[in-house]
Amino acid sequence: MRRRISPSPGYRKSSRFSWLLYVVAPLLLFSVSCSSTETIVVGDQARSVETEDTRETEPQKEIVLKIGDHRPISSFDPLFALNTSDRRVIGLIYEGLVRFNEQENVVPALAKKWEISEDSLTYTFTLRRSAFYHDDESFLQGRGRRIHSNDVLKVFERMASRDVPPDAAELFRETILGFDAFFLEQREVYLPRKRQMETIPGIEVLSDSTIAFHLFDPDPEFLYKLASPYAVIYPEEPFRFRDSGLHTRAVGSGPFRHHSSIGDSIHIFLRNDYYPHFSERENDQYVQRIELLNTENETRLYSLFTRNKLDILFDLGPQSIQTIINEEHTLVEELRLFYSVLAVPNPEPLIAYYNHRNRYGLTMKDASASLRNVQQDTLRALSGNPSLTVEFLHDEYSTLNVANVFRTFGHGQRFRLITAYNQGLHQQTISSLIHRLFASNLDTAIMQRPVFSRDMFIYLDEVPVFVPGKKVAPKDHEVFRMYSYRYIMYNNSISGIKTNGLAWWIDLSGVR
Repeated sequence: MRRRISPSPGYRKSSRFSWLLYVVAPLLLFSVSCSSTETIVVGDQARSVETEDTRETEPQKEIVLKIGDHRPISSFDPLFALNTSDRRVIGLIYEGLVRFNEQENVVPALAKKWEISEDSLTYTFTLRRSAFYHDDESFLQGRGRRIHSNDVLKVFERMASRDVPPDAAELFRETILGFDAFFLEQREVYLPRKRQMETIPGIEVLSDSTIAFHLFDPDPEFLYKLASPYAVIYPEEPFRFRDSGLHTRAVGSGPFRHHSSIGDSIHIFLRNDYYPHFSERENDQYVQRIELLNTENETRLYSLFTRNKLDILFDLGPQSIQTIINEEHTLVEELRLFYSVLAVPNPEPLIAYYNHRNRYGLTMKDASASLRNVQQDTLRALSGNPSLTVEFLHDEYSTLNVANVFRTFGHGQRFRLITAYNQGLHQQTISSLIHRLFASNLDTAIMQRPVFSRDMFIYLDEVPVFVPGKKVAPKDHEVFRMYSYRYIMYNNSISGIKTNGLAWWIDLSGVR
């Protein structure tokens, strides 16, 4: 982490020409500090805005944190958070009614308090009146407005839309009264004029700062679900203002605001000075700017890190783990003088599924027979990952099943045994290792695919976890699952990184 001299916390647009210019360009960013104020009224909203002041001010030291991550950011839209990196960034930019802390407890966020009825069927939340969205051109005069209860309702209604993935809705379909019926109507009744439900019956807006959720049955995990990245709150305006909505330009209310992006690999975030939880801190003592580099080139990331061009590496890739992590889940001794690593057990399993819809007529036992050489010790040795564990749900097969596999995928046969994975270096690495463990006289292939088509026989994908300490229940057609640690490597010159047992949760606001 580096300190840089700049006149004030504002910035112009960064250079977009190259990574080298990008590293140097922040030194050229300036803005004007302010002391006098005027008030802009937006409906019933009001917030003081800064105006120009020509008096000279003392230069401030700005703390900049540079991060490398081998997983690409798919989207800044919370409902399209497809991987751990997406969900981690969503947590930096956005805020839900509640949030997790380092101890995995649920604490107030946009809601300053909540009440639970005696029968545990109604949760009533009171929003902070000091909670504002980040500034964005989609708002009147570009100033972020106050957050209302109706924003919360609209977020939950959007979860049911046919235009977004169903993952967020799946958290609440069986919990919130009427949510399942609303979800099914939105998804399966294609003509809007044929739909009969205008909203979700179990969500009641009581005032502009009070909202109630009515549940089917008591759900002890309800607050945990509300603290997930899928339940953060965002405004409607960006969707009306631009076609891309929140995909390329985030508008939240969290501790950092999205300043700019260069392509899909460099993203800049600035500290949100209006964030209520910063009120008791001296902002200039902590990180004010985060610069995130995303690339699947693991070698490049590690090279930049060792040359002090990056301060943190999120979730070390397979190659780095094999090279620099020992059996005790710490760095090899020669690196400890300069760097440290946080080794945290990852609760999110990588699951190998059998395709029950495969076009070959093969069964689960046939899938187990094809994977008979995949064992924990073998995968550990091949991957060099000391934390890798394997749990089989189905490992029963007979010689008849082995014969079925050879008859279908053997050399000279009509079909190939295709192993597919969803995304990411870790999934790709494990898929490649499994491919190596298939019998040498089988015709096999590896593919990266976001969907599980009938041509594929084995499919690997990660399952997110949003409830602390909860193990993912066995999945339909699951053959086996793998767990491992996640390793966050950082320069010894920085401190204040906070993590907990959730793979996507991280707090960088106290880094210095």
